[in-house]
Amino acid sequence: MRIAFVGKGGSGKSTVSAEFCKACLRANEKVLAIDLDYNMDMSYHLGLTQEQPERFISRSRTDFYKYTGLASNDALKLLADRLEQAPRFNPDDASDWYTEKYSVNVTEQLKIMTVGPLPESRLYGKECGHVFMSPMRYYMPLLDTKRCVVMDSTAGTDLVSFGMYQGVDAMICVLEPRANSIRVYEQIKPIAKEFGIPLFVFINKSETKETSWLAVPEQKILGQLPFCNIYKDESDKTIVVDAFDSLFQKIKALSFDESQRKQRLQKWKKIHDELEAA
Repeated sequence: MRIAFVGKGGSGKSTVSAEFCKACLRANEKVLAIDLDYNMDMSYHLGLTQEQPERFISRSRTDFYKYTGLASNDALKLLADRLEQAPRFNPDDASDWYTEKYSVNVTEQLKIMTVGPLPESRLYGKECGHVFMSPMRYYMPLLDTKRCVVMDSTAGTDLVSFGMYQGVDAMICVLEPRANSIRVYEQIKPIAKEFGIPLFVFINKSETKETSWLAVPEQKILGQLPFCNIYKDESDKTIVVDAFDSLFQKIKALSFDESQRKQRLQKWKKIHDELEAA
């Protein structure tokens, strides 16, 4: 499974994605956690306490293009053209030196890749922040692994509209019972539909199990967590473990069509070419 957690800033994406990783580990799954949030909260929650700038994804572009043979210009277009011939990534294959160089083994089961803060050169450069995390946009469609892959997003619709998640099986929007959180979900929904990415909901910081405030079919709501102090209150630990073990089982039971990843790339290229021709 390849899952990206998205949603409004402050909704709890990093906490939810970290706890979901722990549920995968409790189920004896190996995990590749990818932290795309500059704050790096998911990485810290998973025990990555020592910063290692040389391993940040934001420093990896030169090596990424060297590994794949792709050019930085129109890389996604090139990828769609020759997806079958492009080299694959596998975090458990010794020949994948790119993943080895830009990841950290926290435990035998858990490997983390972190985008890290933007390089200082960005302050005086011409490139936008997307450029520094762009390798992950291309990495995911070329990833060949049995690990559970869990991605923590930046706030809002930014990376969703950037096409970052074309290589995932599903996105889960972390929702608070607040109007501004729902608005972000409503913005993400048509983008997910356009790319054909299944979109589900996990309700966080909820004071009731009632979900009538959210116009979402019940089958799209995969879990709920009441407002609680996950990392300080011992009495909340059972609630948290139960919620995320249940979330893992529900996602595990879903049926994902892996061929959709390739079809998304091809659709992207087709529309891209049509717009360019116009």
